[in-house]
Amino acid sequence: MRSLLAQERVRKMIDDLPFDLDFELKDDKGWLDPLPYGVDMLSLTTSSKLQNLEELRQLYELFGAVLDWLVTRGVARPADPRVNL
Repeated sequence: MRSLLAQERVRKMIDDLPFDLDFELKDDKGWLDPLPYGVDMLSLTTSSKLQNLEELRQLYELFGAVLDWLVTRGVARPADPRVNL
């Protein structure tokens, strides 16, 4: 997490948000989990409701930046996991 927050672009995107947020990585280990083996899910939760489309756009951009960072670190693959939730 420190290396993610060391990314100036990501840190600025988080600082620019008018609310707090949490990222959670859900792995494929649960027996009630709808994810197939080898597919983990990254989720993002905000501390308040979104007030406008600009906030949604900011979260979309941030989520994409985090996914890009995970791919460059070898933690995620750019391929579509073909999971329908």
